[in-house]
Amino acid sequence: MDKVLTQQLMKVNNIPTTQVSYFYKNRLGNNKQSILEDIKTNLKWPVFIKPVHLGSSIGISKVKDQDLKRSRI
Repeated sequence: MDKVLTQQLMKVNNIPTTQVSYFYKNRLGNNKQSILEDIKTNLKWPVFIKPVHLGSSIGISKVKDQDLKRSRI
């Protein structure tokens, strides 16, 4: 299941869902700081970092504070 695609389909169809911020690994390199700022600005704490294509509980990281640099992204 593609979690990003699912979120987009839910939004387009006016189905309530949680706020998300997503990025693809190939865009992370030079954009890491802007991605981190987007997460800090648009999401509530704690945040959960999940791989887009793995199972619902595989690879989840819970980040309790705004120091995302310590996380696995």
